[in-house]
Amino acid sequence: MKKIIVTSLVFIVLVSCGYVPIHSVNSNFNFYIENINLKGGDEDLSKFVKINLARYSSKNGKKFNIEGTIDYSKNSISKNSAGEVQEYELTASATFTVNSELYKKYYEFKESSKFKKLGDKFEERQYEQTLKQSLAQSITSRLSMQLSKFNDN
Repeated sequence: MKKIIVTSLVFIVLVSCGYVPIHSVNSNFNFYIENINLKGGDEDLSKFVKINLARYSSKNGKKFNIEGTIDYSKNSISKNSAGEVQEYELTASATFTVNSELYKKYYEFKESSKFKKLGDKFEERQYEQTLKQSLAQSITSRLSMQLSKFNDN
C-alpha cells in the first residue's frame, strides 16, 4: 500500500512539474535556412548536422545560407600497461559561414566527449554513433542560438 502511494505521488509530481521541451514551445523561429553546404570531416557527423538544421527550413523570418566545414577526430587518451586503449575522446569542430541578405558572419564551435573502451566492437561503434548525434545536436543548438540573435542592422 505504501509503495502504491509513493509511486502515485512521484508520478503526480513529475507530470505536473511543468517540464516542456524548449523546441516544442518555441517552434516559431525568426529565421530559416535556405541552403546548407557542409564539407569535410566525418560523413555521419555532417549528415546529423544537416538533419538537425533541416528543422529550420520553413520560410519565415530572415533567410540564411550556410556553408560549413566539420572536422572530427577520435583520439586515445589513456592506455593500460599493455598499451591497449582504455579511453577515447571524440572531438567535433565546426566552422560555419552564415550569409544573410546584408552580412556574412563566421562561427566556430568545438564539442568533445570522452568514453571508455567497450568490450564489444559493435557496441562501441553504436555508442560512438550515439555520441556523434549528441555532438551534432550540441553544435546545431549553438548555431541556431546565434542565428536567432543575428541582426542585419
